[in-house]
Amino acid sequence: MKIDLNTMDFMTIVIPSDASKREVFAANELKKYIMKISRVEIAIVKDDEVTSGFRVLIGNPKRNKMVASQISTEIFDALVPGPEGLMIKTYGKKTLVLAGSDGNVNERERGTVYAVYEFLERFLGFSFVGYGKPGSKIGEYIPKNKEIDIFNIEYIKPKADLPYRSSIIQHDGYAHEIPNSDANHPLTISIIDWMAKNRLNRIVTPMKSYEQLCKNGIIEEIIKRGISLTVGHHDSGMFFLPPKGNELFKTKYYEKHKEFYKLTKDAERFLPASKWEGQLIFDLRNPDCIKQISRNISAWLDENPYVDVVNIWPNDGDSEQCKCSTCSDHSKMTNYSYFINEIAKLVANKHPDAKIDMIAYLDLWEPPKGIKFSDNVIIEIATWGPNEQLRKFGANDGSGLLGTIYEKNARAWSKIAANVVYYDYYMTNFRSKQVYCPMADEILKIYENFEETNYCKGTGTQIESFNLWNYMFNFYTHGRKAYDTKLTMDDLLERFVKIFGKGSKYIADYINYIEDFYNGQVEEGKDGKSCASWFAKNVNKKKVYGYFEKAFDAENRENTRDNIRALRMAFRYSDLVTNDPDNQEILFISKNFGSYWGRLGQMGIGISSFIEPCNCNFTPDKWYDFSNN
Repeated sequence: MKIDLNTMDFMTIVIPSDASKREVFAANELKKYIMKISRVEIAIVKDDEVTSGFRVLIGNPKRNKMVASQISTEIFDALVPGPEGLMIKTYGKKTLVLAGSDGNVNERERGTVYAVYEFLERFLGFSFVGYGKPGSKIGEYIPKNKEIDIFNIEYIKPKADLPYRSSIIQHDGYAHEIPNSDANHPLTISIIDWMAKNRLNRIVTPMKSYEQLCKNGIIEEIIKRGISLTVGHHDSGMFFLPPKGNELFKTKYYEKHKEFYKLTKDAERFLPASKWEGQLIFDLRNPDCIKQISRNISAWLDENPYVDVVNIWPNDGDSEQCKCSTCSDHSKMTNYSYFINEIAKLVANKHPDAKIDMIAYLDLWEPPKGIKFSDNVIIEIATWGPNEQLRKFGANDGSGLLGTIYEKNARAWSKIAANVVYYDYYMTNFRSKQVYCPMADEILKIYENFEETNYCKGTGTQIESFNLWNYMFNFYTHGRKAYDTKLTMDDLLERFVKIFGKGSKYIADYINYIEDFYNGQVEEGKDGKSCASWFAKNVNKKKVYGYFEKAFDAENRENTRDNIRALRMAFRYSDLVTNDPDNQEILFISKNFGSYWGRLGQMGIGISSFIEPCNCNFTPDKWYDFSNN
């Protein structure tokens, strides 16, 4: 039985009487997107109100009384144990349930939010792939159906296959040199919205960016989507034990407790000037230092209860550890691990559901000896090993990671820590300067291995904030495949290419071609080589541009062509900056479409910070004639 979209005013959305922010948000998202195809405004009511006609019930039976009348909590929990499981199921001819699990710590009804998006995509034909500035039509597909069938449907996903699916968002990476590149950027809400729609459940962000998110109110956009927060990054040491004090912790610790800081080879206590120097800046075996930083973290968590993970990462860089006699008896990683583990134990006394996050990278790499980590410690294993060695990217059998020193190291960590995740680079790494490298087929194999072996809880990938279109299919695959490891390349492409309308076949051909073409032919960083630049130099560019021409010609709607333009621009930028760096077209892209320069907030085309906008001699053609300004 199908429903005429023009008669959907008889449908009602029902939320719990004490609905959470996530449940209210899920209901409003459903209402918003139904309106986009029906132009009918659907009422949202509470579960203690009388309703008639077809009902869409938001929330599980613990939360929604009307859902409880259809399915018991015991049966629901058995079907959808979570974390982040979801149910889409009709009961009879008048009731559709969109519900998620909520029995796990800090789950925050994400499954219910995902149930709404999955319903819109799976059963109504929407697609949520990319983003542009708020209010634009970039990056999404709105179906043109005149009627829909919402009877006799059922889809249940018991849980997320990989529970850790993060974006490491570098909001302040260029803030010192590029105006408005921080968390106040107009695209910040867009990327948060994109994350929720594509099953990414955590943001890892520097303390400075988090403070901006709180001040500008965007924190509410994160909370109502249920996205979790890891806060600290390389800011953490200088923030939680500030040498000269800060707004929250006013004690000038270097003056009052100089012994908290590492002893140098010159027998002086180190005074760090910024997060970019000093690496392990503390005397990591000083018990009073450990107690003080633990108290400060606990006090901060009291004031920021939504945050459930705190990074305690070293200052970025490479330097010697404390030279005191106690620290000198152990390796850098052993001292760092001891420091983290002791802090985690103390913080857990007051905040048992919070976790402390540490990173293993560069010379802080191999697991320590003689330490068994507390269950509230997360180990992020970066695929950036000793001597700045980076893994190979793009091999379609996953061999850039699987079976390498990076996996062996992570497996060794998993024997002493319950929560091992990867910090990986699905843009090859930030040194690629936004040059694209196709690696979705590789991500598929790697995540299937994670789910099968269960030694790794998931992956966070670094996103230089607003460069989504540069690596869009990589990032899309990251979120979708980590949530559901059964998805194939064909499954992903089916939804992904919808945003390109009648040109979708040719965009699918383009993606399949480049994924097959690039198969990890070079090792990142070895002999100065870059996977991304090798791809841009060797791919058949005539063939690639031909796919885009065919897609453009096949689709005549300008709004949809904008998505073709944006994806082509990401490849075009990669081509030019690699093969023709003096081309004036690069400056035009930077000035008019870059997320940092020109009309800030246009779309997620990340432009290298080394390219400054200026007048250029390029005359734009059809590929830059966007209908969405």
